[in-house]
Amino acid sequence: MADSVVAIYDLDEWELAFNDDYDDASASRIHWRAEDSGTLYVEVAAYDDGVGSYTLTVSELEIDDAHANNVAGATPITVGEPVEASVDYPADSDFFSFEAEAGTIYQVDVTLGTLADSKAAVFDAEGWELAFNDDFGDTPGSRIFWRPEADATLYVGVAGFGADVGSYTLTVSESDEADDHADSPEDATAIAVGTPTQGTINYGGDTDVFSFEAQAGRVYQVDVTLGTLGDSTVALSDAGGMELAFNDDFDGSASRLVWGATGSGTVYVAVKAYEADAGTYTLSVAELDIDDDDGNSLEDATPVTVGAPYEGIVDYPGDVDLFSFRAEAGQTYQIDVELGTLDDSLVQVLGDDGSELAFNDDFGETGASRVVWRAAASATFYVEVAGYGDSVGSYTLTVGATTATPAPAAGPNANSGGVGHEQPQPQSSKRSKP
Repeated sequence: MADSVVAIYDLDEWELAFNDDYDDASASRIHWRAEDSGTLYVEVAAYDDGVGSYTLTVSELEIDDAHANNVAGATPITVGEPVEASVDYPADSDFFSFEAEAGTIYQVDVTLGTLADSKAAVFDAEGWELAFNDDFGDTPGSRIFWRPEADATLYVGVAGFGADVGSYTLTVSESDEADDHADSPEDATAIAVGTPTQGTINYGGDTDVFSFEAQAGRVYQVDVTLGTLGDSTVALSDAGGMELAFNDDFDGSASRLVWGATGSGTVYVAVKAYEADAGTYTLSVAELDIDDDDGNSLEDATPVTVGAPYEGIVDYPGDVDLFSFRAEAGQTYQIDVELGTLDDSLVQVLGDDGSELAFNDDFGETGASRVVWRAAASATFYVEVAGYGDSVGSYTLTVGATTATPAPAAGPNANSGGVGHEQPQPQSSKRSKP
């Protein structure tokens, strides 16, 4: 057989271990330690549609694995005292436990001996992963910062990367890092628009919250410039905790969002690391010299006349333009967004409570938008125009009366008038990481 795969299963058919290619070859090998006595099952198969003969061997290795592979058998350690250990075979993992106090920041270090590359994670008593690190800084060693919210027994798991084996030293210590910015809006650090502020994500799960005073009609750009922090996220929220905008990656792993204020008041900025990263960054909030031509809310919607074209501009990524028009009960309306410099548009018809009544992304085979919609009542309705993704530029909106028949309801976007890609949330995260 040219290429094999092998897996180990228990009596309930749970997969316990798996291997495809071992040591750059197409043959397969698994190292696995049994936690309990009982019957196990080995499944051998060919990769893809291969066929042929093979030899299966199950051997017992003479390895004294000093530390268990799970939370239940973890080795207790003392905070501040280094522990020497080793990854004894590929896929071996060592678990340790320590007593943690609420609010204390703990630093978990894996210093490499003969082990070439380590991975480390912090777990709770139920085995849920709380924090993880592969490489710290420019080294293949591992470091995690973590602050528990309550007194608890925490667990550290250490393993080699890939098939790496060898010795290492594990140290769990109380960090002398001080949490420079509070985690909640109540204690947020006030910052001035236009003045950069230094910050540090001190441990896995840390959040730094800042506040600034926004003015209605102004457009703000929020930037997180990375220092030693490897990957950031940033979010804006109002005083009621409602998220106004979010960004994960902008031109790399740093974060940027552009947001137009619909009202004056305090706005909160939350900076986090992606996953359990830690490190330094710089936060900047700047006011952009952009005259946002149309309001971003129902209250500030620009009135338009049925039958009269209106020229608008999506001024920045995430900008939305709101328009109002008077509709008559039973009348059908055709709402068109003709593209200028804007290369892809979205359009919605909204009720006076902001509920979506009709939506279209792409009309026909273009990036323009069209909705054909019938008014159920005589009232003021609203049209929202936005760019798809980060699209910005000019467009022409026309709301006209028509005798065309609205498209039948089809899922959540009834009367959509076209089929395109799904509507994105402005400034949303573009990826998920393993």
